[in-house]
Amino acid sequence: RYYLSRHWFSTSLERYYLSRHWFSTSLERYYLSRHWFSTSLERYYLSVVPKITQEDKDLFPVFRIFMLKKISPILFYAVSVFIVMWLSFFVEPVYSKYRNCMLYSLFSLLIFSFLSDPKRAKAVLDDKADIFLWLYFLVMTFGLLFAGKANAAINKYFIYALPIPVVYYFFKMHSFSMKDRLVIARVICAALVIVSIIGILEAVFHKNIIYERFVHNVYYNLYIANERVMSTQHAPQPLGTFIIACIPFALFLIEKRENIFNVILGILGMGFSIVTLMLTLSRGPVLALVVLLVVYFYKKCKRMIIPLLVLIVILMFIFSIYGADSAIWRLGLIGWTAQSDYSHRLNRVDTVLKILKDHPFMGLGLENYRYFFGKYFYIKYVRWDWRVTDNMYLLILAESGILGFLAFATFIFLLLRKALRCYNEFGFILLIALIGILGNMITYDLLYWTVPFYIFWIYCGMLSSVSMEAAQKT
Repeated sequence: RYYLSRHWFSTSLERYYLSRHWFSTSLERYYLSRHWFSTSLERYYLSVVPKITQEDKDLFPVFRIFMLKKISPILFYAVSVFIVMWLSFFVEPVYSKYRNCMLYSLFSLLIFSFLSDPKRAKAVLDDKADIFLWLYFLVMTFGLLFAGKANAAINKYFIYALPIPVVYYFFKMHSFSMKDRLVIARVICAALVIVSIIGILEAVFHKNIIYERFVHNVYYNLYIANERVMSTQHAPQPLGTFIIACIPFALFLIEKRENIFNVILGILGMGFSIVTLMLTLSRGPVLALVVLLVVYFYKKCKRMIIPLLVLIVILMFIFSIYGADSAIWRLGLIGWTAQSDYSHRLNRVDTVLKILKDHPFMGLGLENYRYFFGKYFYIKYVRWDWRVTDNMYLLILAESGILGFLAFATFIFLLLRKALRCYNEFGFILLIALIGILGNMITYDLLYWTVPFYIFWIYCGMLSSVSMEAAQKT
């Protein structure tokens, strides 16, 4: 019995050894298959991109570089299309509900973009003009420490300050090829046509089913009564800014005459959008459109400037025929020369100057202008809706002080100067769009509305990217 038990023990050991040997050989076969797979991918990548820099080899394995660089453009297209659709149709309900989720997603995508192309990330972050953007961002950040209403300032900071570097650098990281430019222009023009048609239908039927059944809009009854079109943008002013930002891309497509689809889409976008812009009865976007078209024709076709200005004067006199019972007078001669509008804005200038005497460098803090309006305005009790500067530049001065305003202005100046020096066809389209938006800032607090805010910083990032590439080529 003892001998048999020993024999059983030895055979058990042999079986255990054989099982271990089988497991180890299986691991070896699995490793060899993985090794073959990785080396095959490396060979494929090297055949597609024969020259790979030593810097890329040092920072990442070839396999990871290959995968990240292939996935990154696909993600950018998907995110870009989603953002255009979101800004065009589903702004407020989506943003108010999923604001933090969207910010975290954009931040994650930005980190992914940096990892996918570390060489470009280094070039993007080395741009000296961005120092003033960071200074503006830091002034808003430190302004939270001195804000009288800290909770309101923090809430505004997370909505309209924290996304600035994320959105700006995400679009600056992408290199825009001609195919990318055409895709972006087509998507924007398609969205512009749909939004404009919705606005025209709203003017025809005097109602908007979006706000009557699906989305709550506190301004709806007011603007429907005044016959001012809102379409999908909740108010006439941001709708006007949306149209101003999209019209240059319609002009870009019209120039691409080798493809009849581009020309037709551009003409439709241009025609529908101008009609909708007039139906908003907002003077700021109309003025911005005139400035935008004058700059465009000055560069492309100077002889069109005079007929354009004559047409505008004729339309102004036609709109002047309407009396005070219709809001169309706003675009007529009476609307452009109304003394009450200019005195109203001059009073806001006086209010901001009083604020700067008490808070010269850092300002009141984000959103605090409304809360302390009665302290500096000559009327103590004013409705909440009227506690605005009706001018984004004045609002930046009041809430971010002289330091914040100078940082913002310097950043914009350097961005536009670089775009003018390093001329690029697509960069020029972005440039005139930004000029239109900057002109529109004179008439309302543009960067405190979701759509204009995101469009402005997206265009800044895209223009900086295109200018950087043009500078490298020259």
